[in-house]
Amino acid sequence: MFLDLPWQDIGYNFLVGEDGVAYDGMGWDFVSHHIDPHNDYLSLGIAFIGTFNNSIPNDAALERTKLLLSCLVTKVG
Repeated sequence: MFLDLPWQDIGYNFLVGEDGVAYDGMGWDFVSHHIDPHNDYLSLGIAFIGTFNNSIPNDAALERTKLLLSCLVTKVG
């Protein structure tokens, strides 16, 4: 089924894999589409790639996410 969504493909700004790599979704300069249209401009969307029903993302993914958040603080600050 095709959905006519107001964004291209991935609604998150970044995706983080357990290989410790951050992948561009919409990147820094776009409002993500992961919460709701009224609050997305206040947030940064980061999704972990994988299934985490019985575990959390590994250390490599968590460390890369910390680096992304540090970059955000530097960029906004």
